[in-house]
Amino acid sequence: MRILKYMSEVLVMVLLWLFILAVQIQAQISPGSYQRIDGNPLRIDAYDDGTLAVYRYETDHYQNQYFDGNCWGSVLYLNGIGEGNLGFNSWYFIDWYDSSLPQFTPVSNTMPDPWTIITIFDAGDTGVRIKQTISYTNGNAYYRKVWEITNSGTKAGGATTYTDCRFLHGGDTYFAGDDESQGHWDPNLGMVYLTNPNPEITGIMGFYGALTTPADHYYEDYYEDVGEALISGQLPDTVLPDYKDAGYGLQWNRETLAPGETWTIISFEKWTEAGFVQVFAPAEQSGNPGDIINYQFVVVNYQSTSDSFDLVLNSSNDWPVSLPGGDTVSIPAGESTTVDVTVTIPADAQPGTTDNLTLTATSQTDPNITNQDSVTTRVLGEIAEDLVRIYGGGGGCFIATAAFGSYQEKHVWILRQFRDKYLLTNPIGRAFVKWYYRHSPGYASIIAQNDVLRTITRILLMPLYAIAFITLKFGALFWIFAAGILYQLFLQKRRQNG
Repeated sequence: MRILKYMSEVLVMVLLWLFILAVQIQAQISPGSYQRIDGNPLRIDAYDDGTLAVYRYETDHYQNQYFDGNCWGSVLYLNGIGEGNLGFNSWYFIDWYDSSLPQFTPVSNTMPDPWTIITIFDAGDTGVRIKQTISYTNGNAYYRKVWEITNSGTKAGGATTYTDCRFLHGGDTYFAGDDESQGHWDPNLGMVYLTNPNPEITGIMGFYGALTTPADHYYEDYYEDVGEALISGQLPDTVLPDYKDAGYGLQWNRETLAPGETWTIISFEKWTEAGFVQVFAPAEQSGNPGDIINYQFVVVNYQSTSDSFDLVLNSSNDWPVSLPGGDTVSIPAGESTTVDVTVTIPADAQPGTTDNLTLTATSQTDPNITNQDSVTTRVLGEIAEDLVRIYGGGGGCFIATAAFGSYQEKHVWILRQFRDKYLLTNPIGRAFVKWYYRHSPGYASIIAQNDVLRTITRILLMPLYAIAFITLKFGALFWIFAAGILYQLFLQKRRQNG
């Protein structure tokens, strides 16, 4: 009896140990917690290690667009994919493919505002840190993904310049709740995309790099093959023309990443509405007041017969637009054509203004066959150019950012909102901001390198933060009201003393 009791106690201990071990192993390969952008039609989750999940509102519910919700992630290779390489990946590749590459190390995952998620994670002890910024404009059918890959030069054993750097992103698609999708590649847009068997039910789901950071390689195929290719670090530039349980991905390459350098990748993922004609908008652009912005849309005819389409171009702000090639196109069955369009940013457009440019294509034989897509144009202007210069390339940044450590930190975000709403909207305020950005970078670089100065600066900025917060919350009239109260108290005090 004693032996049986002893053996049962040992068995319980072993089972308990195995349970704890299983929990620890599971915790090691978990993507962590997530932050959510709760938009419409897109809802986006970003996990601690960079894993993503996207849901699209369809009819009466949000449908996951990646299989199992979050079968999506990134892969980073340093020093190539041969012997001596350093590779890292997201949870998805470890959990589904038993990838031998180590998981990215989560650092932080925050939302500076309801439409932005900033996730920071490290590539082991290489000294390379990835800042992933997911941003979404509510109502749009696409969202923006930006990766800033920085070699901090803090690798154990000394700073290292990495060569043959590769960043890959993708996974297992579940477009409109359907595993069966067909792959396509559009060289004009640099977009890999999917269509489902019935164009009357769904449009397209596509992934593409910005004009400034086009992808170097692409791949669409059976999801397992795509996952293995992403883990391997090299995509073959092919798509599968059959309807399969699909996945897709893109790859960006960089020759070297030296200490202190930042490699920035900008991309977009989009969806379109169902229809036998599809309109694909290009990546968004920015410009200065007075600039003429050129875009190239793609129109695809999915009908079984050739057709001609009427084109209509609209600006949400009624900015001047044009169709240089004319307002009609003829497209053979199953083929596509490019449509050049222009939009002119008015000379008096304010920095930070956005405009949605929409191209609509309608069949001349059947007006019910119609579709449209939009692209956003952003106004830079003199002030915004200063901001880009200060923030760009991982260099110095203005004083508040240096003090609080991030351009997206909540205190800095409030100060930026105050700047945009109350300073950039009047000549005196714009003159002050221009002067500030011209003289602050030198001081900011000194502050950013000294923890004591950062602490002091944060304390000194708190009154300005409080003023900005109260003004944004209650409006500028609050201060007029407060000044009136203080003036009455002052008069009352004088009468008492007199």
